[in-house]
Amino acid sequence: MRQTHGAWWGRAACRLIRPVAAIGAVAVAAASVAAQTDTLIPPSAYAARRAQLAAQVMPAVVLVPGRHLVGQHELPRQDANFWYLTGVESPYSVLVMAPDRRPGAAPGAVRTVLFLPDSFEFAGAQFPMLDSSFRRASWNIPRHRLAPGAEATRLTGIAETYPLRELAARVRELAGDTPVLYAPLGADSLYAPPGVARVLPLEQQLARTLVDLVPARDRRDVTPLIRTQRLIKDAYEIAALREAARVSAESFVTL
Repeated sequence: MRQTHGAWWGRAACRLIRPVAAIGAVAVAAASVAAQTDTLIPPSAYAARRAQLAAQVMPAVVLVPGRHLVGQHELPRQDANFWYLTGVESPYSVLVMAPDRRPGAAPGAVRTVLFLPDSFEFAGAQFPMLDSSFRRASWNIPRHRLAPGAEATRLTGIAETYPLRELAARVRELAGDTPVLYAPLGADSLYAPPGVARVLPLEQQLARTLVDLVPARDRRDVTPLIRTQRLIKDAYEIAALREAARVSAESFVTL
């Protein structure tokens, strides 16, 4: 399994906090934040998580893709590790962190970039349908969708957001000659009959394809680092877990 039962509850609990149910100073502060999703974790909290990860791996390139399909009903939720670092629900999104080598950058500065699909790029079962009228139909408009630009920067706190179609070229520029790359490189595989090679899950196929864009000589798995970091809950997660427990207890009283 890709996330523990406790981690699932942590994500679910985060969605329970609302301004009308603010609990303590943490939730009150979060209630004023216009979040992309229905959580009230502010962009500064995600930035702190990214900074904590960067402190462990820099100078290196960090590449964390989201899930291909994110939505309701039969579609899976966002990748837990990607969501932990960004709070972004948009499908096909990719987070990249790398040493900032631009002229004038402070020593040790980290450049954080988010690649996002355009507003209607994956509408309609979130596949890239060519029929624009189909993709823009009201019943195909995705929820919780960010598009590259100023609004995505405001909601995520990530200064650089680019269209997904620019990913390949920009990742190479971001990576430069950095020798170390961190990305999800897990060894999970799907079942196959004896004598048939096992195939990788879709998420790992995507991650490994993205890794091939970066000419790093030393490739390392970022997943254990993020999962370990997620074990220690921040104030927002603790408040959400407490609220989830309260709501759960009240439901048993009602029953």
